[in-house]
Amino acid sequence: MKKVSIFLAVCAFCVSLHAEQFVADGYYRMQNVYTERYIKIVDDKAETLDMHTTDPDLEALMTERFSETSISDPSMLMYIKYMFSNPDPDFDDQTFNIYAQGTDIETLLKSFGSLTQDLNGIRVKKVKGNFRAFQDIKGKMFLYDQSLKSFSSGLIKAGALQSSQSDFSRIDWKIIAVNPGDDSNYFGITPSVTVSDNSKNRHFYPLYFAFPFSFYSNGMKAYVVKQIDADNGICVIEELSGVIPGKTPVIIECSSTSANGNRLQLEPIDVKCTPVTANKLDGVMFNTPEVLGIEPGAYHYRKVEYNPNTMRVLGVTSEGKLGFVTAPAGLESIPANTSYLRGESLPAQLTLMTSGEYEMFLGVDPSKANAKKVAWTLGGTSIEVNSLDELPRGLYIVDGHKYIVQ
Repeated sequence: MKKVSIFLAVCAFCVSLHAEQFVADGYYRMQNVYTERYIKIVDDKAETLDMHTTDPDLEALMTERFSETSISDPSMLMYIKYMFSNPDPDFDDQTFNIYAQGTDIETLLKSFGSLTQDLNGIRVKKVKGNFRAFQDIKGKMFLYDQSLKSFSSGLIKAGALQSSQSDFSRIDWKIIAVNPGDDSNYFGITPSVTVSDNSKNRHFYPLYFAFPFSFYSNGMKAYVVKQIDADNGICVIEELSGVIPGKTPVIIECSSTSANGNRLQLEPIDVKCTPVTANKLDGVMFNTPEVLGIEPGAYHYRKVEYNPNTMRVLGVTSEGKLGFVTAPAGLESIPANTSYLRGESLPAQLTLMTSGEYEMFLGVDPSKANAKKVAWTLGGTSIEVNSLDELPRGLYIVDGHKYIVQ
């Protein structure tokens, strides 16, 4: 018995393409021709594949009908990158690496050792403009959408089609490019929090995203939390510029109430960008959909349970300010692909402030913003710094206020 990556099956139809390179490097959604549902990745783990029965673990995969919310769903996105062509002239195969939800085929296969023979057992043919995936280890086992066409969601299976499944479009897939300029196939953010700031509404979303990105729509911003002042109930935020690295939990400020006006420019996975070194936010990639019926403790059960003692979610404070607050009643787990705040002894709510606003709160004279700042340790030692951000971890007194560096 050998272990095999779930993404080997997820992207079987892209692992070995025949003839010319049909799929250019880039971002895609993948739709079943028969059911018209899209592949959705809800986990990045796989158990075992018995090479005698060829029974793969595909419970990390489901399909879902495209809806208004799907345009903002990271779990439907995949990045396809060409690797190499088959040198055998009898086979015009091409091998691709597939990236999705924080992992990729090549990385997972390396962790399991050499599976070159198994990779060569998975082929993809282009049939009338679509892609058909099959496996040759024990006859032709097709990757297909099993559930009834009328269902809003379904399950991915691998195997020979039965007579009751005679419609071969069930095993055909469309690979649809994601482009910010395409009104039907872009990726955009639907804001979840709105606050009123000087009679102007501002819209935000807590995003945790596997891929690097920049902003296609004007007026959008990304922030991280660089400082937590629990005593005063404040989070100090910092705006990021340029390309945002993948797997960076952020707060997105949107320019519109709908995803259509909040489009992201998805960047190549190897794009160069400045790493984010100071960020107090955490992120959650997966939250097992209830529709799958996977019980707690099961292998593919992936939820980060909400703990009101150590977690805060993006929301509106009692003063109407943007902040991290105790979650509303009924939230049992952190939603997939979102950021949140984690820490010990957090107050019920923490207001978000920029560095300038925070210094104003501490009583720093704006006209002396460039002057040296003096902080006192609990032992009575003074430290002069250009910015409070330069202070090492510890508890300080600044202008008569407690200041915590975590």
